[in-house]
Amino acid sequence: MIIEITAKPEDRTPEQSEKDSVEGFADGVRDMQNKAEGNWGWCQVEVKVATQGGFIAVGTSHLGECSYENELDFILNSGYFKDMISEAVLDLESKS
Repeated sequence: MIIEITAKPEDRTPEQSEKDSVEGFADGVRDMQNKAEGNWGWCQVEVKVATQGGFIAVGTSHLGECSYENELDFILNSGYFKDMISEAVLDLESKS
């Protein structure tokens, strides 16, 4: 199985997030954006899975309003990575 993880730009600003009601949330996101790689500081994470034959049939899972340093930080610390792979696999199987 092939797994691809992408950090796409988030449509909403941290201030527009429902999470902004948590004191210091937007400031924390801005701090992460300053040290993050690429879009990882404030992003939508997309996980794609495909069979070894390539990305002909693809299963996906999305998670918005994310803030991580980089892909490895997301994989190791988000708590969502394994669930997103499972969701993407289910999506792929539904297309078979």
